[in-house]
Amino acid sequence: MIKMKTLSISFLLAIISALFVKECFTCFTYNEFVGSKMWKSGDSFYSECVCEHPVLAKKNLKWLGPNDQEIVESGPGKAKVYTEWKGNTLNLHIASLSKPLSGIYKCVSEGMNRQRYTISQKIEVYDPLYFVNANATQYLIKGQDSLITCEARADSNPEITWSKGQDDEEITVNNKYDIIQVGLVIKNVTEDDAGTYRCKAQVLDTGENVDRYIKAEVMKVPVVKEISANPNNVLVEGKPLTLDCLADGLPLPSYIWRKFPNHAGSIKNVTWHQDFSKIVFKNITEEDRGVYQCTAHNKAGVTAKNITVEVHTKPRISKFKNITVAEGSPATIKCAATGRPRPDVIILYYGDEPAQPVFRNKSSENSMDIVLTFDKIEKFHERIYYCNASNEVGFTVEKMYLKVLHKPHFKNPEEMVWAWDEKTVNLSCEHESQPPAIVMWSFKGNSDLAPEEKIMEVNQLWSAKISKTTEHYIKLKPVKNFLYGTYECIAKNHLGSAKKVIHVKKGFIPPPMGHVQISDITASSVTFELTAPENTGPPVIGFKAEYDTELNYNITNIHLNRTWAIGIPYKIDKLEKMTRYFIRFAAINEVGTGPLGPFLQFDTPGKSVPEPPTWENEADLTEVPLQNKILKIKAPEDNGDLIDYYVIKYCPEGTESNCTVKVIPPTTNVALDDLSENTTYLLEMVAHNSVGNSTPTRLEFTVEMMEDLAQRMTMSAGEIVGIAIAVVILCIVLLDILLLVTRKKGMIATCCFKKNKKKKEANKQSRDKKGLLKDNSETTDTLKRPDNGHKEYEYNKSTGVITGKHSAV
Repeated sequence: MIKMKTLSISFLLAIISALFVKECFTCFTYNEFVGSKMWKSGDSFYSECVCEHPVLAKKNLKWLGPNDQEIVESGPGKAKVYTEWKGNTLNLHIASLSKPLSGIYKCVSEGMNRQRYTISQKIEVYDPLYFVNANATQYLIKGQDSLITCEARADSNPEITWSKGQDDEEITVNNKYDIIQVGLVIKNVTEDDAGTYRCKAQVLDTGENVDRYIKAEVMKVPVVKEISANPNNVLVEGKPLTLDCLADGLPLPSYIWRKFPNHAGSIKNVTWHQDFSKIVFKNITEEDRGVYQCTAHNKAGVTAKNITVEVHTKPRISKFKNITVAEGSPATIKCAATGRPRPDVIILYYGDEPAQPVFRNKSSENSMDIVLTFDKIEKFHERIYYCNASNEVGFTVEKMYLKVLHKPHFKNPEEMVWAWDEKTVNLSCEHESQPPAIVMWSFKGNSDLAPEEKIMEVNQLWSAKISKTTEHYIKLKPVKNFLYGTYECIAKNHLGSAKKVIHVKKGFIPPPMGHVQISDITASSVTFELTAPENTGPPVIGFKAEYDTELNYNITNIHLNRTWAIGIPYKIDKLEKMTRYFIRFAAINEVGTGPLGPFLQFDTPGKSVPEPPTWENEADLTEVPLQNKILKIKAPEDNGDLIDYYVIKYCPEGTESNCTVKVIPPTTNVALDDLSENTTYLLEMVAHNSVGNSTPTRLEFTVEMMEDLAQRMTMSAGEIVGIAIAVVILCIVLLDILLLVTRKKGMIATCCFKKNKKKKEANKQSRDKKGLLKDNSETTDTLKRPDNGHKEYEYNKSTGVITGKHSAV
């Protein structure tokens, strides 16, 4: 009894002690401001807050952000800002600092008596220093004042200094140099001004500094050294030709090619296109002969040089015909060609080598015949064959098809078909066969069926559960358990037979989702990497997502949905910035949608690089008929920070040295200028805000020749005449209706009044029962059948046509 009393008193004292501690103690009993420190954007931050009373640690200690909202506890990777307990210490973690995260962070201890103490510190985040408009190589114009551009950007204006050469000799403002905001001005440029310059930027507030070395070269007037012709400037019709203009100059010169009239009489570019310094003829014609001039130019000057091209004829193939041969029989393919000089002829084929081919040649002064003989034709010999006739100045290629008659063949002799209850399944016996084959079906049973059901033939089931649409297809409708199993079809012609096995198995919806990972996230969108779950049924064909904000998930069970076909970008856009979302995924196959997987949490940032720009008239840009084209831009999402400019760049295909680059303010219309005819361009465009550049949007388009545009306009002249005739007919009809309404005249009025006249006469006859008003010439039969009897009409709603109800119309 005494022992029990002692225990009761101890327990009561413990309770009183615990209550006393809760009411009278906090983790610490003082206020302190640790200080302010500057951090670079992208750095990580870590701070500890220790509770001096370990019993109260997790009850009286918390971290508050700049907006005085509590920072919740979370593991690494879950959020950008989170807290973590280590014993009686509450640690603050910021994975990646950014400007929106700047402010005062407080560690707060608050007791039961509402007494509150704070340890606070201020974090200031700044963006790193970087260069713009500072190309590594820049050019100076001899004898003129030239500018080397170099600009730096930071939160505060950086200080820029210049130096030159390996000795890093400092440059000051004098009679030779002038330092302005956008770069270094060199006055009265000479050859000695070429060299390496250093542009150094420094921010005094943060102590950050960066260097940029720029190579300056003095421009030189281009000099055309040579125009090379590959393979030769005297060549056969139809052969490709490349003319290359080799020129020196600084900066690298641009090239313009022109063709002058010759005996061919043509000066237009109809068969060649320019690729930087070259012009390329894919198939040269006799009209292409003449004098070609290459002009090389840069800012320093212009020079030109000519070359003459002479075109001869090429070889011609006179005999190379299609043939049909039965499998196992001999066959012969013959190619005959003529040309000067005498062509070399070869027969080409792609794929497996034909079995033991034998070649025989026969030649004369200007012709060559080649014969390819097969002792025994196999099915794999069926293909396209090419005959190539070539000589020193060109070549010609013709093709023929060798068709092989063969026994039936299945590309996939065994097939798996998934089905489920109440689903209609079509089984295919499609095959290759020359000539066509006869098909026979049979059912080999199901291992899950009773032994007496396994021997059932498919013919016994057709009348009850299986319909035979054609001999190549059968239909199971609906699929019942006893119809799952193995089916066989046999195709047979006079050359042989082949068999196909089809396994009909029951399919199920996919299991829960497998791997899900975020690959990209912006202020308004998120992109995922999804891995289909392992599945023993039909393959996964898509994914479904259910997502909503953290707030809505706590309020309602109705959430946003999104589905994707497999293989496309799994992206969700139109999200709210600086918002936490929950999302979960499910896989989809032909059977249905699988169960939703576990929740995934993600937070959208306050701002990020913009979404890629798009344009409204992309289809019109694929073929550009004019020298100037307007690009209509759809404004992309700015992702929390206004877009300050676009950068658009377009270059002729295959070159990077003749590009047009534009930096433009936000707009909806951009003019593409300086386009060349018969040229394909590659276009790239990015949007920029203070965070950075969007991913580039690319487009390929071709500038048509003006001659092609004129031809298309001529071809459409007939359509214009047809439209004009239709307009004239419409005007005549409207005029006739106007005459009918105002004066009761015109063609329509004549027809209407004539019809009304007949109706009146008919009514008059029907009232004259005694025939007093009839002519004596009328017969009795005529009087019995009046001209205007009762009629019924029907109106067709889809066509608008009125027809007799009982007519054949």
